[in-house]
Amino acid sequence: MILQKRLTWPSHRDCQRLNDIIFETNLHPFGIAAYNPSKLVTDFVGRREELQKIKVQIQNVINHKMSRSIQLDGPAGVGKSTLFNFLKESIQKERSPKTIKTEYLFKDCDIFSTYFVIPDKISEFSNLWRSMLEGLSSGFDIEVGYDISLPEYIAFHLIYRLFQNDKENIAKIIWTEETRPKNLYRVEFKDIIDPLFLKGSSAVKAIQFYFTENKRELRNIFRVKIKDKLYEIKRADNKFILNLFRVIDEDDPEDYLDLILNADKSLFQTNDNLIDYFNDLMRYYACSARKQPILLIGIDESVKADPQDREDYFLRLANLFVKLRNKLKDILFVFISTTEDWASFNDVLKKKTDLQSQLSEFMYKISLTQLSVEEMIQVFKNRMNRFWQNYSSNRPLEAHYYPFSENLFEYVYRFKLRDLRGSIHFLNDIWMKFRYSHEIPKFEKIFECMREVRKFDRKPFDPHTLKRFEWTIINKSFNEQSRFNSNSARSSSVEKGLENAWKCLLSENPPTITRIENNCVIKTSSGNRRPDVYLEIHGNLGAEFRRNVEFQVKAYNQKGTVSLKHIESSLELFEENFTDFIYFIITGRGLEPRAEARVKELEVKYTNRIRRPVLTEDQENRLYLLALYKEITSMNLGDIHQNDLQIAKEALSFIIGQPVEKFLAEIKNLAYRRTKIEGEVISPPKPPVITPPPIDITSFTEETSEITPPEPPEPPSQVKWLVKYPDFKPYRYEACALCGYLKNRETGRYQFKFTIPTVQKNVIISNALLSKDLFKKLVNFMKNYRYIVPEKTSFKLTQLGEEFYQTVKAENYRC
Repeated sequence: MILQKRLTWPSHRDCQRLNDIIFETNLHPFGIAAYNPSKLVTDFVGRREELQKIKVQIQNVINHKMSRSIQLDGPAGVGKSTLFNFLKESIQKERSPKTIKTEYLFKDCDIFSTYFVIPDKISEFSNLWRSMLEGLSSGFDIEVGYDISLPEYIAFHLIYRLFQNDKENIAKIIWTEETRPKNLYRVEFKDIIDPLFLKGSSAVKAIQFYFTENKRELRNIFRVKIKDKLYEIKRADNKFILNLFRVIDEDDPEDYLDLILNADKSLFQTNDNLIDYFNDLMRYYACSARKQPILLIGIDESVKADPQDREDYFLRLANLFVKLRNKLKDILFVFISTTEDWASFNDVLKKKTDLQSQLSEFMYKISLTQLSVEEMIQVFKNRMNRFWQNYSSNRPLEAHYYPFSENLFEYVYRFKLRDLRGSIHFLNDIWMKFRYSHEIPKFEKIFECMREVRKFDRKPFDPHTLKRFEWTIINKSFNEQSRFNSNSARSSSVEKGLENAWKCLLSENPPTITRIENNCVIKTSSGNRRPDVYLEIHGNLGAEFRRNVEFQVKAYNQKGTVSLKHIESSLELFEENFTDFIYFIITGRGLEPRAEARVKELEVKYTNRIRRPVLTEDQENRLYLLALYKEITSMNLGDIHQNDLQIAKEALSFIIGQPVEKFLAEIKNLAYRRTKIEGEVISPPKPPVITPPPIDITSFTEETSEITPPEPPEPPSQVKWLVKYPDFKPYRYEACALCGYLKNRETGRYQFKFTIPTVQKNVIISNALLSKDLFKKLVNFMKNYRYIVPEKTSFKLTQLGEEFYQTVKAENYRC
């Protein structure tokens, strides 16, 4: 699954240098999406299972010496044509004399392969004839270096067999005295082609005379047994073979080769005559090359038809398939069409059960599914590799596929619904936009890819339009192990997201919600308590109309469980009537038994005032969306954007399982509860909204983070910094001591840095008024609220921490 692959990016200067290449080049790495017959297959990945199935069908044709066919289907753009042509090119390479190891060819078999798009409106073998012969020519060109047709190729093989049997006499026909090779035993098949073309008519007449004079003896020479089948030239073949020699004569008066290629009626009165002639050609090849010939024919768009005459055409086509099955030998057809076209074809055949049954034995079905994400990424990588090969010295080492990335490749493939062709077109459009705009955004992190692709596709961010895979990205991103170092940090992130979403409702007129606070301080009978997300409804209408809700958030990982002590603060606020309603948002394994029993007890006692739903995956995803909103969109939710209120309402409604307005109405209708003591709600100092990086601090545990220090005596009124930072009251002496230690570290290499052991040794232990335990809790508190951040074994003040230090310093470190 998509998740932050290889996160490195070139420097600004390197990006400018690379961009200059992209803006000026005429090369387009994603310029062609469909199979291009004029180029070799270069984007082939995977499909090993399908290739193995085709190989088995080839073996069936070889073993049973009968024709078979494959119905190759799949959605448009999935790579059907590419698959067949990769196989065709692999076979052509194996037919090269230099090839030692083969995968598809066997010792006594030879495979010829061709590919073409089906000609318009076919109903007879003659409609396929010319396309088939023209398609075979490219394979002969690769093998012998001459662009010749199948009849020419077989005629040359017949002559080469004559040469092998009678080198001296046939050599006089092929070469002149001046051009005759010194060693006739080293002559290869391809060596005879050019000399015979040059001699033309004279060579043809001499070969014909030689064959006529020796036809009886030659029948024994051409007789061969391959895989228990006897191939031989019969007396009735003499005329056909003598005429076949004419195809190598470019000056033949009747242009005999052209008559064959065009299936001229003077040679082939019926289609059955043409099929018989083709079978004879294959037999002549077996007699001369001493190998069983197999023809692999790929026909694209095989069952494509116009709607107006589809049924009639499909019936004619089905009858042709049956004729090919019954008449042609040693051929494997691969009929290629989309799943939709094949469905239309099969619907017509259902009405003709006889045809359907005959074709069911003839056709083996192979359905191509979409490439896996990993395979698709490799296709895109291959294209970028070929592009940067042209500028190998400039290729970026940090981002190997610049200006794209692996994250972008995967995102685009999923965004285009795993449509290979559509994905390539889309990447090409992005590439062209770069060249026209002379601007390339950063495609490193996954959410950068999401923003830029959606922007390019004119689909602004809207949770309604997010696809399933995008929700999975959000879920996986939030739950990355490196993102949070504790369940407490995970929960804090979700709390902040919920706070921002609820704050969007403050803009409504008239306002229902009058106050939103995350982690504010409420003074209770036993000390300060901090509700996770504190929601005040109708606070401007007085105590009898005001209702307070706490969203108690425990966004734990899959193995995390919530202990009683982690929710006791919320339960105390509720029982002392500081909150009228508790909404538990819990992920992970839920409440531990003691916590479960305590909450159930309150649920029975206070009906309709506690809610703790089991969240679905989709509800959790909305929570993570709110927590990561700025990272996803590069904007804060609630920054006065036009649709923020709507997004917030829809997300919150989804999370709580009902419209926000209905939820708030239910809270407003709860009976009034007077607080048992007059408490005070104090807003905490505002730390910066930062998603913390992974931190490995063994001294910090969730247990210590939940401890509320005992309430100290009130400080003297003249200490102003404690008014601004009331949360430091429990540790005010230790905080002053720490700031006094840091006053000598305002500059230099160790600016505002300290270690716990050093401060304990030099400051805490030497002063009896100070507590080592409280100092450790102070450090944990400052780290939790981002006053300090760890740096290896040390801690350093953040900007927020420096502001705190300067405030304490202004009062000369008084406590």
